[in-house]
Amino acid sequence: MLLMSKDLGIESQAGVLLVDKPVGLTSFSIVSRVRRILGIKKVGHAGTLDPFATGLLIVCAGRPATKLISRFMEGKKEYIATLCLGIATETFDTEGEITNRRSVGRLSEEEIEECLGRFRGLQLQVPPQYSALKHKGKPLYYYARRGIEVKKEPREIDISLLERIDGKHGLSGEQAELKLRVVCSKGTYIRTL
Repeated sequence: MLLMSKDLGIESQAGVLLVDKPVGLTSFSIVSRVRRILGIKKVGHAGTLDPFATGLLIVCAGRPATKLISRFMEGKKEYIATLCLGIATETFDTEGEITNRRSVGRLSEEEIEECLGRFRGLQLQVPPQYSALKHKGKPLYYYARRGIEVKKEPREIDISLLERIDGKHGLSGEQAELKLRVVCSKGTYIRTL
């Protein structure tokens, strides 16, 4: 969907695009493509999606539209995520090297719900080392890939909804998975929950 300047009450070449980002592309690469296709230099997005993530990426093209980015970012975000229990990676996602693997014992529905309940509401979260969050002008993943540890301050996040959407039953096994729906504030890293 493209909202052009006339829809926004603006007298210039500007617009908001809703892009269905596929797996494998970065948010930056989407912005670069939009910049090239539209021939507009001032293009930005309203929140980074990880390369392995799919979903809605709000892209603003032209100065009047890019001024709206902060408004889009203030809203709540909604994600559908698959949580793989018993596997840890260096990046907290499917792209990183596996650093630990263990079988998950039997978990009852009550135990799962009690654990999920601990993540709901206001809390502090330390951003992951592998993220696009900037430190001294460079994304944290720049430092992580070079083995440089950067001190990251915890940030306040709010998870207003965290629920299972894969049915209500217990779990067990080598690779137990939970499918979750998460509604949260900006700056929440789902993969670090």
